[in-house]
Amino acid sequence: MSATALYDAIGVDISIEIRIPDPNNLPNADFCQFVSEVTTRQSSYGMHSLHRNFWEPDSQKRTAAMARNVDPSDPNSHLRASWVLSGPGISDYAEQIRGAIAARDEQRLDDRTDYDPVKLNVPVTDTSDYAAMCHAVETVLTKKNLCPAHETDAMRRTTRLFEAYTGSPVDVVDALTALTRSTHPGDVTIADIEYALSTLPADRLFPDLYAPTPGKILHAVLTADGPIGRADLLERVGCSGEAYRKHIDRLEALDILTRVDGGKWTATVAPWYVPETDATKPGTGRVTVGTTTVDGVLFDALDELGYNLGNSELIEFEQPLDRGKLIAAVGPWIDILASLLKLNPGYVGQSFYDITIGETPDQATLAETTVGAVAD
Repeated sequence: MSATALYDAIGVDISIEIRIPDPNNLPNADFCQFVSEVTTRQSSYGMHSLHRNFWEPDSQKRTAAMARNVDPSDPNSHLRASWVLSGPGISDYAEQIRGAIAARDEQRLDDRTDYDPVKLNVPVTDTSDYAAMCHAVETVLTKKNLCPAHETDAMRRTTRLFEAYTGSPVDVVDALTALTRSTHPGDVTIADIEYALSTLPADRLFPDLYAPTPGKILHAVLTADGPIGRADLLERVGCSGEAYRKHIDRLEALDILTRVDGGKWTATVAPWYVPETDATKPGTGRVTVGTTTVDGVLFDALDELGYNLGNSELIEFEQPLDRGKLIAAVGPWIDILASLLKLNPGYVGQSFYDITIGETPDQATLAETTVGAVAD
């Protein structure tokens, strides 16, 4: 008996996470086939291996296996474990993985005399979008007595911050679990979110950036007892002075970090341009809520960093800047800003899919079973 079968038998929920640092270098077909086989292999009908019923060729194991007693009124098998794939751009594989799992249905060895007609539902979820993040936020914060009402500014703000700073709902659950349960119902605060993010390992902050240093810097600032200076940051982060200057300047330009006390740093995970944050741009009296764009914020930030991207007045007339120049300048930071700025974060496509493998016993078999049960 495998370890997953043993844990499943005693009622332990199993989640297996595979972190893929560079999905672009994966052989697509081989990777998707691997995922389809390893996930469906860990399935069972009752205590019986579904893999042995569906896909295992003639073997000693199949011959020696105990007979299955299939209940035609309940032919549903189940997965013994959940598999989580994470990494920059991994959600691009979602459709191919769904196709590979669906193809497993055609590979069933249903012409064997010991084959039993049962079925398996395999849910495949693209968990990188807003809907999945929101579900994770609601699930944990409800238990903490800190859950904002659905479709409120507090819920949208909380979800978009985790979408921007973390990589998956697994990170959301791990972070929010660290919060203490409130004795009175209330909404989660930005301070709560900052504390929750600080409890994650540094490599789980900004996971979509190709460099680990920005996440390490933010983690060090969030976990410091107060404003933290350059020397302490370099010691905690362990990077070169050049890497430090490059990333600290970008975090400051995007107003995620703020310089105080003559060179020390504090963090603001909900900068002024987040739509649900009632704030103004530092150093101005201009109200910016609901009027900012990714291009606008990026232009200001890159202008501060010394980039020349053209005429800023074009933004006022909703003419986008050269995206090629933007991507060359900041790369995946655009995706993080998009999460922080998008005006309709709740508008997402379907993210939950069920793939059915196998079949339901025919009605004649079901009728026979029903009659037999009545006769008994």
